[in-house]
Amino acid sequence: MYGRRSRRPVPREVRPLLLSLQKPKPFAVQAGSSGVLAFCNRNKDQLAKKELLLLLNEYADQLYGEERPESAANGEAAVTKTTAAADDDDEDDDDEEEVGIEDAFAKEMGTLKKPKKTHRFSPQDVGIDCTIFIKAGAGIDPKALVGAILKDLDQTKKKKTRFTQRILPIEQCSAAFLADIITLAKKIVVPQFPSDSPVKYSIVFNRRFNDQISRDELIPKLAELVGPAHQVDIKNPDRVILVEIFKGICGMSVVDDFYKYKKYNLEAVFDQEAAQNMNKRKRGGDAAAGGAKEDSNNQEVKRVKTSVQEPIPVKESE
Repeated sequence: MYGRRSRRPVPREVRPLLLSLQKPKPFAVQAGSSGVLAFCNRNKDQLAKKELLLLLNEYADQLYGEERPESAANGEAAVTKTTAAADDDDEDDDDEEEVGIEDAFAKEMGTLKKPKKTHRFSPQDVGIDCTIFIKAGAGIDPKALVGAILKDLDQTKKKKTRFTQRILPIEQCSAAFLADIITLAKKIVVPQFPSDSPVKYSIVFNRRFNDQISRDELIPKLAELVGPAHQVDIKNPDRVILVEIFKGICGMSVVDDFYKYKKYNLEAVFDQEAAQNMNKRKRGGDAAAGGAKEDSNNQEVKRVKTSVQEPIPVKESE
């Protein structure tokens, strides 16, 4: 008898080719969405997506409280309605009372069922390698959330991601047409640059899988919206306008401390600490080596002095 033939494992060298031949998923990001745009290591999109959802939910619980189930808010109202219905049925006959109790019991059992949990964040298919977009639910401020994550990671120096490299807040998205981008900029950029309080700013423009919008065409129009009261400073700006265009969507945000947190690069934040520690150890080693060298020189000088001061014995002639 012939047994069931076992499948051979796919060689590791062939897996990237098979993944590239798979049918790409449809682009799911829509205009008006807000969330977090992230970048990860190659062929680690799914793993990065999972750890990013855990990271966002962790800090969202700290900022907005724990996430409540969908029907939790309506549970108390449903219980009060059932109790009121039960009180009204007590005034009827016995048969009607039995029916009313059964209905109230059924309603209460319905409220005791496990409620469906709402999701604050939902991943959206982008169709670009190493690129992830996490849509934020209502009431979530992506800029405040990402700022809290980077501030905490910078202070604690506790690494919580392995595959995610950068996270960028997207306050709102629009279609990747020049007119729509200008309309979005009037809503996002203009209120954060009042003319009576001048600041230094810069514009960071990135484009992926899109050749409709050019840098030279968009940046002058954004600078015109900001106004002449504010000065452009590429090296040390107070605020940075992020323009991320991917396929047919443009995401925009205005952030602070963009260069303080290494362009919101999670790996660079920890690499900076490692580089500083290495420099400290190197300086300490050089100082120790210099001190040891100085001690050896002092010992050699002492030997020379002692050898010079010692009298040379002279043999007396008879």
